[in-house]
Amino acid sequence: MRELNRRITFGVLTKIGIATLLVFCFAAFASNISAQTLLVNYDFASAVAGTPCTATPLTTASGVTSTFTTGGTGGGTCTTPAGTAATSPPAFTANAANQSVSLTSFAAGSSNFFQFQLSGVSSFENYMLFFQSQRSGTGPVNADIQYSTDGITFTTFQTVNPGNGVFAAFNIDLSAVTAIEGQPTVYFRIVGSGGTGAAGTFRIDNFQVQATLRPTAADASISGQVTMAGGRGIQKVRVMISGGDLEEPLYTLTNAFGYYKFENLTVGETYILEVTSRRYSFANPTLVVNLQDNVSGTNFIGELIQDGAK
Repeated sequence: MRELNRRITFGVLTKIGIATLLVFCFAAFASNISAQTLLVNYDFASAVAGTPCTATPLTTASGVTSTFTTGGTGGGTCTTPAGTAATSPPAFTANAANQSVSLTSFAAGSSNFFQFQLSGVSSFENYMLFFQSQRSGTGPVNADIQYSTDGITFTTFQTVNPGNGVFAAFNIDLSAVTAIEGQPTVYFRIVGSGGTGAAGTFRIDNFQVQATLRPTAADASISGQVTMAGGRGIQKVRVMISGGDLEEPLYTLTNAFGYYKFENLTVGETYILEVTSRRYSFANPTLVVNLQDNVSGTNFIGELIQDGAK
């Protein structure tokens, strides 16, 4: 196989043809997209003006819940002006209500935010955010994209610039942020700052979160050696493994050098190892292993049973 790989040259690729390569690249791109799960989708048709604003998501993934709120140092009121048609991502789900949410009060030094809480997301990673935003002339020139796992401490990931008088679309790739992966609850904020007027406004529309499912627990192995006190391996000793997610115990015999190995075991499970032999006794014949990765060095030391000692 390695020799075959080495034979793949530019000339061979040329014979494949540009069209074929384009099809291949598109298929790879489509495969990556299909791996994304739509976790929550807000079109703000249900938004109710106030301090703070409230809104319910248009759609959520199975088992996922989401809440929306607003806040900030500016103390501005949240209103529900006209929105815009969704342009990102292309498969955005929206109805015809065409409503957005907007915050006021962006005098110099103040900031206000839109916040989204997602719960039931411990099986997801590689987050992506999509939304559209617009500001007035004295509204915030910066919009910080922040994340949190406790709703108290937020970290700024990226700063974007809302459209001045028109909606601008943003795709935020948070796949490099491992801190929010596998967490039961995550928070996202869009924080507007850098405004110059108390009457300044900042609105968003068509907010969506996507992510990919985390890989299921990988398989791992447990291995070790059965030896005499001096280090010589003992062959044909029976080693049993039980517990974890095994429906019944598994058995193996040590090889000529005393080594044994159990493979295809589930990470995160606790297993019990036990050695038995008619010719050898063991001061510690049992070991308990909490399997988090491949484990080696689960060794047993035996002593030859003397004649008449049985």
